[in-house]
Amino acid sequence: MSSAYVFYSSLKTVKIPVGSDSPYKSIIALPNYNVFFGFPNGNWVLFDANAEKVVKDGALKGDYSKHLTLFRTPKAVDEKTILFANAADFKLQALNPITGEYDAGWEFDVPTLEGLPEEHRKNDTKVDVAFCHLEIHVLKSTKIVGVLERKENAQGVLDFLISAFQHGKKERLLQVSLANQNKSMRFAPANDKDTFVLFPETQFDTFTYYILNVNNAGEGLKQVTVNTKMDCTLSYLFPWKGENTVVFFGNPDEGGTPYQVTHKLGSDSCDIVKMNCHIKEPFTILDNVMAADPEKGSVLLKDNNYKGNSVTVWNSTLNRVEFSREQPNRVNAISATDGSYFIEFQGSYEPEKNESIQFSFNRLVSKKMFLLHFLKQAKFQNKPLIDIHGKIDVLRDVASMY
Repeated sequence: MSSAYVFYSSLKTVKIPVGSDSPYKSIIALPNYNVFFGFPNGNWVLFDANAEKVVKDGALKGDYSKHLTLFRTPKAVDEKTILFANAADFKLQALNPITGEYDAGWEFDVPTLEGLPEEHRKNDTKVDVAFCHLEIHVLKSTKIVGVLERKENAQGVLDFLISAFQHGKKERLLQVSLANQNKSMRFAPANDKDTFVLFPETQFDTFTYYILNVNNAGEGLKQVTVNTKMDCTLSYLFPWKGENTVVFFGNPDEGGTPYQVTHKLGSDSCDIVKMNCHIKEPFTILDNVMAADPEKGSVLLKDNNYKGNSVTVWNSTLNRVEFSREQPNRVNAISATDGSYFIEFQGSYEPEKNESIQFSFNRLVSKKMFLLHFLKQAKFQNKPLIDIHGKIDVLRDVASMY
């Protein structure tokens, strides 16, 4: 199948502090091709993938010997602010990776005292569990941060706590709870301004989820039930086309074709599409949905089936693959926060031997731009192809072909 796009890829290498590499490293792809690496021992590096140079590096303060990593669930608020929970200090903190400075306006108790009481903070097991169950998400335009905590109660099932924070406030904006849940729950922004959604991964005859509007703290979690049978596992949620509309992605319970579920928050209906998201095989499994662009209707995803793994750009409007490339096993992939590129990398299980990390830097470009660049850069017998095939009618035809 022909496509209007192609991945433009190059291999990058970044040197890291000796002994820092680990399968538990945190990587954030920022705008302007800056890639942030945070390592379990607190070392960090900001790398310019375009210029192929280190912009800044540094280290967190704190004893990392008792923790899997000092960088817990890092998220980018913007290109100058990396938020994370510091496992050594029990604090939400913000690092400016360009200057190496910390922003005290973002410092709050995370985990909260409700999620991890003071008397439990010297119990290493309970501390590790609390941090492992922690999630941080950001509303991009208002820069309000939501933190999800999971806490096992006396009955052995989970209570969920959601807290919201904003820069410069002395106290958190709110905290709400949902008790006695025996389901695995997911937490995600429903828009860029004021709304988060807490939803169960498994669905049966009905689909019940919870809306939190940070501007209406008194309402707490608003329960919504959709009377649609899905029989699927929903693992990803993104804001989508239309006001108060979101899109879920997941896999059917008995295999087959992945689902896209479009839903207007608060309504009793949803639109389910079986995704034709693999270029060769109709039956596949979503491994990850890295980004979803509501304006273009495009989705960047990873999938796998018996023929192997692939990374794909899927067109939601046309329900077809725009471009796809096979991917080696055990390769991780993340999208830039602005969706302009993605990177692929492998985890290392020999942290004392690796002094650098290699990763693939990938941009989605139109084929016409790729061919024009190819004509300009490629040579035949030491002569640029654009000098050989550069007649105006040829260039005009290439520019208009897709």
